Amino acid sequence: MELWILNRDLEQVGIVDTFKSLIWTTRHTKVGDCEIYVPASVELLQILRKDYYIFRQDSDMICRIKSIEIDTDVETGNYLIVKGYDCKDILAQRIIFLPVTFRGTAENFIRKIINDNVLTEMLRRTVPKFKLADSHGFSETIDIQARFDSVLERVQAVCDTYGYGFKVTFDGTDFVFDLYKGIDRSVDQDENDYVLFSPDFENLKSTTYSLDATNVANAAYVAGEGEGSGRIVVGYEIGEVEGLDRCEIYVDARDLSTNEGEIPFEDYVPLLRQRGAEKLTEYGIVTEFDGEVEPNRSYVFGVDYFLGDIVTVRNEYGIQINARVTEVIEAYDDNGHTIIPKFEFMEVQQ
Repeated sequence: MELWILNRDLEQVGIVDTFKSLIWTTRHTKVGDCEIYVPASVELLQILRKDYYIFRQDSDMICRIKSIEIDTDVETGNYLIVKGYDCKDILAQRIIFLPVTFRGTAENFIRKIINDNVLTEMLRRTVPKFKLADSHGFSETIDIQARFDSVLERVQAVCDTYGYGFKVTFDGTDFVFDLYKGIDRSVDQDENDYVLFSPDFENLKSTTYSLDATNVANAAYVAGEGEGSGRIVVGYEIGEVEGLDRCEIYVDARDLSTNEGEIPFEDYVPLLRQRGAEKLTEYGIVTEFDGEVEPNRSYVFGVDYFLGDIVTVRNEYGIQINARVTEVIEAYDDNGHTIIPKFEFMEVQQ
C-alpha cells in the first residue's frame, strides 16, 4: 500500500508505504476521512504537513491533512498520528453568494453552483486546480432557489433527494468534482450480478442491525413569502397518507422569494414543493446494517460492488434488506486488511 503525499500545489513530495495502521473511510455524500499511525521521524514530519494531501491510486478519495499529533513513549516508541479529510470539504469553504433561481436538471443545478462559486473569478473566490468532470446527462429535474447556503450542504441535499453520490478525485494535476449513481446489485433485480452479504455465504463476519422510526414525517406544509393570512403555503406529501399514518412537519421557506413578483405564482409553487421534498428526505424509518465483511470472500470492494451501490444484506435471523452502501471503512494494520461497510436504507412512511 503506497500513500502519495502531495504539497499544496498538488506536486508529489514523498511516499509513505510503511505504517502501523491506516484507516481509510469513504462516504457516499458525506465527507470521508483517513488516519495514519506511523513511527515518527524527521523525514516524515517534513512531508506530513497541514494542508498537504494524502492520495491512494486505488481510491477515488484524496484527503487534506488537518491534524498532526506526536505520541512519545520510551517503551513503545514515538508515533505520528496524522488525520486527513476528504477534499469534498473544499465545497464547504464557499457559499452560494449570488441568488439563483433554477429550473432544469438537478445535475446542471449542481454544476452551476460549483461553477459560479468555486470556479468563479469573482472576489478572489476561485479554488485553484479545481474542475468539473464531464456531464453525465442525468435526467432528474428540479425547481430550486438558493442563496447564502454552503455549497457543500446544498450539493449534499440535492444528492440525497435524487439518490446521487459525489466525489472529488485527483487526476494527476487537478481536483475533479464528479457525480455518480450507484448500481442496483440487489437480489430483486436481474440486470446486474447480485451482491448478497450473509453468514450463509460466509462473507459476513458480524453485523449490527438497527431500525429507528423515531423521526418520521411524510407530509410537509411549506410556508414561503408573505405575512399572516397572505403568506403562501403549499403542501407536499409522499403518497396519500391519512389518519395515524400521516406525520406532518412545518417548513419555513421564507428565504424563497418571487423577487417582488418577477417569478409568477405558478413558477413559485414548485420551488416550495422542492423545498418540502428535500426536507422530507431527512425523515423516515432508517434501517442500518453495519457489518464486517470478509475482504476477498465472494465479493471484492471496488470490483464487485462500489460506494453508492444497492446490495442485499441478510443476517442470521433472516432479516433482509436491500440497502445502499453509504460508507466503507478500510483498516490496514498488523492483523491484515479489514473492510467494514455501512448499509443504509431509509423508508419514508406512507
